[in-house]
Amino acid sequence: YHPTTLVGRSLAEFIAEDDRVLVHADFTQITDTAVVDGRPRPSAPCEWRAKHADGALRWLEVLCTNLINDPAVRGVVINGRDVSERKALEIELTHQAYHDALTGLVNQARFRKIVEETLDRRKTNYGAGADANTDVGDRTSVAVLYIDLDEFKPVNDSLGHEAGDRVLEVVT
Repeated sequence: YHPTTLVGRSLAEFIAEDDRVLVHADFTQITDTAVVDGRPRPSAPCEWRAKHADGALRWLEVLCTNLINDPAVRGVVINGRDVSERKALEIELTHQAYHDALTGLVNQARFRKIVEETLDRRKTNYGAGADANTDVGDRTSVAVLYIDLDEFKPVNDSLGHEAGDRVLEVVT
């Protein structure tokens, strides 16, 4: 952005809508920032998505320092750097770690994590002290569907993994 286009505009205008609550929480954290050796201590690194002048969202890693009481500044100083490439790589690696490369479906590790998170949420919402007979309309059901391909192993063994991969691609 050209500096003149920033004057008088709110930081929130440049932050991705989904991240505005996070940014607000980060600012709330630094309003009571401790002073170390007579100087305000910056926040822990925060990650926000901000709108670039070209309209794209970019990931920023920022440190915020509350200098409102500094007569030379009288504001919050934000030091940031673009970490979009690193975040894109992290997202890609996470996807690869939790999805089957052939089918694109979640793998066993991700499936287990999803089931555990779902059961934990259910336990939190309807755990100790909850009456199983009340609020039936608000209860969340959990179901797992297991699909097995009969005679799939012989396809792999007799025709090779490439043929097995093709079967999986067609089924999924």
